[in-house]
Amino acid sequence: MTLFSLALNQLFLVFAPFAWSMRLGRRISIAMTFTVIFGAVVLLLKTRMSLNPFPIPLLARLLGTRLMLGLLAVSFYLRGGVWLASWFALLVQARHLVSLLAIESPHGS
Repeated sequence: MTLFSLALNQLFLVFAPFAWSMRLGRRISIAMTFTVIFGAVVLLLKTRMSLNPFPIPLLARLLGTRLMLGLLAVSFYLRGGVWLASWFALLVQARHLVSLLAIESPHGS
């Protein structure tokens, strides 16, 4: 999942929408706003396709997190390019490493 997030998630949710909206609007503020809102709309579409409805507080928290991470990803992309935005995505995905390391071994050490 981490490799998918680094390769395709950033491409389809940050880089491509930002480049497309920069060509259309020619203003960074418009492109940044469109990119962040596009990521939020994709999240809402994904939650609507779920068989179980999301509780409103969880949905609001996920939406807020998506908006904040989208804004950070675009700002890192503007400041440092693809490498800094990809590094940021790797750090966000590294949060799962803690839970993987916390799993006990099957031999019970």
